[in-house]
Amino acid sequence: ARVEAADAQQRGAQAAWQAAAAVSNQNDAELRDAELQLQYTTVVAPSDGYVGKKTVETGEHVAPGQALLTLVEPHPWVVANFRETQLRHVRTGDVVQLRFDALPDRTFSGHVDSLSPATGGQFALLPPDNATGNFTKVTQRVPVKILLDGPASTEPRIRPGLSVVVALQRERSRP
Repeated sequence: ARVEAADAQQRGAQAAWQAAAAVSNQNDAELRDAELQLQYTTVVAPSDGYVGKKTVETGEHVAPGQALLTLVEPHPWVVANFRETQLRHVRTGDVVQLRFDALPDRTFSGHVDSLSPATGGQFALLPPDNATGNFTKVTQRVPVKILLDGPASTEPRIRPGLSVVVALQRERSRP
């Protein structure tokens, strides 16, 4: 009878151990799932920068692809819209002098980084359409990206959206 009681006690202990192991495995799975869900809450910016505008608040639910904030890059650039008749003078690497309306006492230097592959109108939400028979010639403008050189590239008072006057030099700074 003692042997049978010991066997029953062993089976009971083994069943309790198996139940505890199952609970432990379930807890491990829940922990891994919680860690994975926590990773999904991390928002990573595509580049360095500053938060310019926040469009959500703590506790709000967001959807994939929803804009959460506006990121301002730490090294600003200028997009100057040159008339198409001026493009024959513009080349990548050309030196540019810039005067910002917000900083009228200073002149900054930069260089042409790139020219847009099309006029600004072609990228508009409603591009111009001459199918209506309107053949009035309008001088188009082409966006030209200008990078700031030297101390201008880190000047904290140069912000996105400022007005600037661009003067193209007839020399190249870079190949």
